[in-house]
Amino acid sequence: MKKITFVYDPETEQEKLEELLGRLDPKPDEHVSFSDLNTSNYSESDCLACSLSDKQLKKLILTLAETKVKLALLPHPEMIEA
Repeated sequence: MKKITFVYDPETEQEKLEELLGRLDPKPDEHVSFSDLNTSNYSESDCLACSLSDKQLKKLILTLAETKVKLALLPHPEMIEA
């Protein structure tokens, strides 16, 4: 079964983070700050549901490189191009 991990901007206010987590369905199995994310822990059976800025998304995609992790993009005030 696919594991869903919510990846968030570490600068997100706690109230906004809880609001966004409350809206997710299905609920993620875990949530982790982008600054604490270890991409080597994920494989093609995983999905990263990301609320990140364009800059953070670019870093994440470059870090994942050939990994077949699924990405889901969630709203973020600094996500303009994604």
